[in-house]
Amino acid sequence: MIIAFVNSKGGVGKSTLAGSLVGWLRGNGRSVILADCDTQCSSSEWIREAAPEVRVVRLSNSDEVLDELPLLASESEFVIADGPGSQTETSRALLLCADLAVIPCKASMMEARALSKNTSFVRQAQAIRKGPPDAIAVLS
Repeated sequence: MIIAFVNSKGGVGKSTLAGSLVGWLRGNGRSVILADCDTQCSSSEWIREAAPEVRVVRLSNSDEVLDELPLLASESEFVIADGPGSQTETSRALLLCADLAVIPCKASMMEARALSKNTSFVRQAQAIRKGPPDAIAVLS
């Protein structure tokens, strides 16, 4: 299962939530890979310190996401993808590969506006794929 943490706005908790989910899954005996698709690389740096046994892969652009993410999914029960904090082709590529899109959102008008844009991207991916990804917004 590919779970992508996406939001066009930075600073909403994507990396923190992605890293926490990786740690929780690993701690519960599940096989998991972290795909860090954010140029800041916060989640991969944190996981390498907190859980060095977890495989970390950095995917730096949309082509790498589209080519590599499905392959990673065949190697592990879960691939947790930490997306960039911008409306990039990488974010769109994540939505085209993900089984579940998690959209972290803080409680403010700026984040609410960003959430509206993100749900539009999710709907586009769902229309293209005729179904997935499922999506949830998480108040962070």
